[in-house]
Amino acid sequence: MVDAEVGDGTPKYTDVDYYVYSEAASLVGKGRSPFLRDTYRYSPLLAMLLVPNEWLHMSWGKWLFVGGDGIVAVLIYWITSERSRKKAGLSATTCVALWLYNPFTASISTRGSCESITCAMVLGVIWMLMKGQVFLAALLYGLVVHLRIYPIIYSLAILLVMDEDFPGVQASLPQDGKEEAGGGSLWRQLAVRFLNRQRMVFSVVSATTFFLLTGTFYYKYGRSYLLDGLLYHLTRSDHRHNFSSYFYPIYLGMADSAQGSVASILLRWVAFVPQFMIQVTLALTFAKDLPFCMFISTFAFVALNKVCTAQYFVWFFCLLPLVSQQWTLGWQKAIQVFVVWTAAQLHWLWWAYNLEFLGRSMYVQVWLGSLLFLAANAWAITQCIRFHAFQPLFRGGRLLSLP
Repeated sequence: MVDAEVGDGTPKYTDVDYYVYSEAASLVGKGRSPFLRDTYRYSPLLAMLLVPNEWLHMSWGKWLFVGGDGIVAVLIYWITSERSRKKAGLSATTCVALWLYNPFTASISTRGSCESITCAMVLGVIWMLMKGQVFLAALLYGLVVHLRIYPIIYSLAILLVMDEDFPGVQASLPQDGKEEAGGGSLWRQLAVRFLNRQRMVFSVVSATTFFLLTGTFYYKYGRSYLLDGLLYHLTRSDHRHNFSSYFYPIYLGMADSAQGSVASILLRWVAFVPQFMIQVTLALTFAKDLPFCMFISTFAFVALNKVCTAQYFVWFFCLLPLVSQQWTLGWQKAIQVFVVWTAAQLHWLWWAYNLEFLGRSMYVQVWLGSLLFLAANAWAITQCIRFHAFQPLFRGGRLLSLP
């Protein structure tokens, strides 16, 4: 928690977003809109959580985020313990260590990034579903999608996992002997089986939670919330260098005019196509093994996003311990995957350092580094899929323990 902010030209330890959160929180504390702070692009809930930064201590938010890390650790322990009662592989304690002793995730929270709060809520949804608490899972899911829009990518997988093997679903379905016969009955039977009570409850409750919160803040803060806090994330593109392979084409398009070229604007929307197709494919393929599906979907989503920064890696790092018990690749292969992924990232950082801190014109080199990093991500994703022992989360209405 010590803030290393000394020396001219030395990178500050505290993330710039933390100052944005804090200034927005100060505005909320004074009864004003957090969106009066330029570049505040988050739910007003985040600013409300950080109001004590103003009157208690500037580091309040950091301690809150570190507390989120602790909640993530507890949830990882609960989830992995529940699934591995008969498993002789990685223990729940080891899975927790993969999170707590990861220097990357620890530094993200102490620098002032709010990702741990989002991660805790995502894991909370998994835990509630494992316990069959659909209503509570839906409340939490609607809240986390409102807070950070990206968890919307899990919606299809969550709905698909609520099939006949999900707790309570089989009992609510009509028995074969009682199903209607006659014209069109097959479609009615399919509708009844797909639109079961658990799926309906989750859909209605999560959507209501999301729209209620969104509508409340729209009423309070108006169009600025809608544009900056919500729609911005659907159209966001960053021409500044980042890990995304899209940054350089967008940068070139922005240079064409103040508003950006038509090609650049088109690229921002076309970029959603591969993301959407891959998300749907992964959900249809792996939804039964929900923790792995969420992990691999997040990994692919971050790799293909129009904007990709280091803090986004936390989104799938928090899910990694949940699937580590199902690894079949062995430590040697795991280390190989980690080294390749890290080396590609360090290669990109070298060129980015030359560009940002030494002032050398190396946009092309940074972009080539982004393409190499994308290739490393793609290879790592294929290895994760290849060496994963698929295991449904539920079977016969009960949580299925790992063999």
